[in-house]
Amino acid sequence: MQNYIAQRQVELAGEKSSPIPAVDALATTNGGPNHKEPADDDDLESFKQLSTLQMMDDLSRDLVHWQQLVAEHLEK
Repeated sequence: MQNYIAQRQVELAGEKSSPIPAVDALATTNGGPNHKEPADDDDLESFKQLSTLQMMDDLSRDLVHWQQLVAEHLEK
């Protein structure tokens, strides 16, 4: 899944003629203390406002986070 997302991100980045807006500091920490789980309508609305590339980046981070949680659980 991650390979597919990465490939689509590369393709979308190649199609962009303008630079992608910077991602805020909250979105750059994967699972850290500032990581927000989508919980209410405001989060959903803010997600819908992202560009396709930003959505894929956000989903990729969530996927990696969940994989880490599962790996930690299996190690116990």
